[in-house]
Amino acid sequence: MNPEDYRYARRVTIVGILANIVIAAVKLSLGLIGRSAVLVAEAFDSLSDVVATSAVLIGLKFASTPKDDSHPHGHGKIESIVALFVGIAIGVTGIYLIYQNTSRIYYKEYLRPEWIALVGVVLSIAIKARLYRYTLKASTQLNSPSVRANAFDHKADIYRLFGVFFGILFAIIGYPILDPLAAIFVAFIIIKTSYVILRDSFQDLIDRRMGGKYQVNLKVRVEPYIQAMDGVSDLQQLEEYIRKNIPSIQGTDITADVDTADIAIQEKKFKDRVHKTLDKYADRYRSIEAMEFHFLQNQQEVHFNMIVDPEMSVDVAHEITHLIEKDICSEFQNAQVIIHIEPAGK
Repeated sequence: MNPEDYRYARRVTIVGILANIVIAAVKLSLGLIGRSAVLVAEAFDSLSDVVATSAVLIGLKFASTPKDDSHPHGHGKIESIVALFVGIAIGVTGIYLIYQNTSRIYYKEYLRPEWIALVGVVLSIAIKARLYRYTLKASTQLNSPSVRANAFDHKADIYRLFGVFFGILFAIIGYPILDPLAAIFVAFIIIKTSYVILRDSFQDLIDRRMGGKYQVNLKVRVEPYIQAMDGVSDLQQLEEYIRKNIPSIQGTDITADVDTADIAIQEKKFKDRVHKTLDKYADRYRSIEAMEFHFLQNQQEVHFNMIVDPEMSVDVAHEITHLIEKDICSEFQNAQVIIHIEPAGK
């Protein structure tokens, strides 16, 4: 990872950490005020996200460190060591939440949550949705697996928060046992997260082979001048389709490749047409200055200054520009020709 990409990835990761701290504070405060066990459990889940994301930040830092004589294979293992301790901490948190809320159910110590607890869930969903879009866009630009994993973790959090919302809602309207039950459900999700982190970091530390799992690297040729967001959306749909329909695929790396040869041909044709047209009417003006070309999706643009005789009337000058524009646009219907008339200095 080059220094510029590292700085961008670092900024994205720090934004994720700060956002999760805010979400954890919202959940914890409104969970305590609203007497919602599941919202308090969600606060601990967000804190585990803070710890996990911090591990990604550490990993990005060492991934940007070049190899040296003492570390000929790089410093990537440090990320796995940090992740190992993170997984243990997250797992302990999940076990404690299960114990706490199981005891509440057994001794019937659960309380009916207050409506304000739902406000905490709604605010958390709003922040997570914005964070997901921001992180996903960054992961596409950086082609970073760790940043992309964070993005989809935010997406999974959004789906889970909708379940938490309805769990609290039903607890408020008359089924208070659903609140600690939902908290236990969240605790199991936390433990699953811990298991995945521990499994992946341990396998990386012992250099385990993939064993039947495959990494797919694809280069997709896209249409010239395609809109960036459309291209990103298409690649995401392709990646999701591959993961869904081919279980043996462990990871995908899909990049877009634009046929630059076709683009160059079209641009050359347009430039040749402009110069040919100007040569055709060369006897009606003195010279052409400050010519610039711009090429957008399905559209060509040229603008320049046309130097004319000082005695030439405005009507005649505009007639010449109209003829030039009409001639160019006869072949390129979407072209935009911008001509500034300048009288020659005497």
